[in-house]
Amino acid sequence: MACSAPMASSASSLNRIRMAPCAIPIVVNSVFTAMLITLTDLLSPIYPQVLEAYSDQYIFELTGKIWAEGGVPYVDFWDQKGPMIFLFNMVGWKLTGSALGIFLLIIIWAAITVNMLYLIAKEFVPKRYGTVAAMIIAWISAIWIGILCAPSWDMTEPLCFPFLALSLLIAVRWFKQTNHDSVAIVPWWHPFVYGISFSVCLLSRLTNALSVCVSVLVIAMVLLRWKQWAALFKCALTFIAGVALPLVPFCIYFAVHHALYDFIYGTVLFNINYAENSGGLLSEKPSTIVLILLVPCAMVLTSLAHMLLERHFNLTDCTIAISGILFVALFLNINPYHHYAAIAAIFLPILLGIACQYAGMRWQTLAVLGLIMALLCGCHAVQDNKFIWSQPVYDEPELEQVIQKANGSVVLYNMKPNAYLQYNLTPIYRFAWLQDWEASCSDSYTQLLRDEFATAQAEYIVVQHTTKPTIDNILRRQYRPVQTITIKGTDAVVYKRR
Repeated sequence: MACSAPMASSASSLNRIRMAPCAIPIVVNSVFTAMLITLTDLLSPIYPQVLEAYSDQYIFELTGKIWAEGGVPYVDFWDQKGPMIFLFNMVGWKLTGSALGIFLLIIIWAAITVNMLYLIAKEFVPKRYGTVAAMIIAWISAIWIGILCAPSWDMTEPLCFPFLALSLLIAVRWFKQTNHDSVAIVPWWHPFVYGISFSVCLLSRLTNALSVCVSVLVIAMVLLRWKQWAALFKCALTFIAGVALPLVPFCIYFAVHHALYDFIYGTVLFNINYAENSGGLLSEKPSTIVLILLVPCAMVLTSLAHMLLERHFNLTDCTIAISGILFVALFLNINPYHHYAAIAAIFLPILLGIACQYAGMRWQTLAVLGLIMALLCGCHAVQDNKFIWSQPVYDEPELEQVIQKANGSVVLYNMKPNAYLQYNLTPIYRFAWLQDWEASCSDSYTQLLRDEFATAQAEYIVVQHTTKPTIDNILRRQYRPVQTITIKGTDAVVYKRR
């Protein structure tokens, strides 16, 4: 008994020594992520709080602020996104009472993502220099995500990354086991995680769920081939339970606040009309096409080449190939926004890991990875200069005077949401930004917009960038023009209620 304490101490010390190599990459990845976000994100405290450039991030921040101050999304401020991104911003705003809390959450969220990408890369890089290579690959993936999502990680795609990356990681590990064992069991929590991931994507932007859907489809086909009916049934039940975990609380919350239809309309129904009015990618400039299609095309080519070279069909390559083809088809038929393509970035660690296998893990391979990373850092700097460094602080003195004169009873029409944040203005109407653009996407939105403005609750309406606004008849009947001001070099008309 006298020797038990030293032996226990030795065992504890041994465990700490064994854990150290695992913890060091996680810590280094997290430090790298914190530096990356601090230097390149619009919400970083090293940059002014509100810049001139338009960014979806300002919409999410404003919605989170309104929610944190007692409002309800879709009721007090409307946007055509699922509520998950609003919840993220609301929690961040609650933490500090400012955008700083959102910034801190972004760092945590991005660090989780980068470490997940590191673990995925570890599954494919050779053991020699494997840890260093996997870390560089994860950093390359993070920088690529930053380029596509510039100027901020406060977007629906990065919000989904931890869930998508975890889903891909456990799917890859199961595929590896299945390739060598035809009776591999699907752990109960795997489909539960897939369900949560799908639900998070549904509650942000449904197209983000494509990779999860493909993984689930491949697993289901394998179980059908093996005639594992009981396993398939159990997987379906746990997947549904996973979907319900995030979804049901939101449904209950909005039902209690008499906003269930508004929630469904903003999350799903409006976006059906929006998708029908989407533009095409091939009409864009070549650099945009390359940025959006580079990773999906690499997924298809790499997976097919890998199967041909190995002369062996495996489930991982099958999943990558199907996902790549579907990504290409999706991106060709939706609006060509760079951040939409970021969801394919979770496959980058696999593609680069396979490349390392064939190149051989030598110092030259690490040097090439470092060169790729340096080039991407340069591309990221170009994006940051465009969206952040070259942008002035949002400052419209004439508009500020109107807001002060109206004592808050004013709504901004066809204007960016930046002004609400810069001048601490609470929107009177829920449809409060770029109204004509959103009305062009949906007839149902147009009617809701007109119904709301017909109440004439706002004493003043500031209208910008239009010859005949959607609410033109309402302006003629219930308002009169009293002033013309200049906003960003263009005229805006100030209307006052009759």
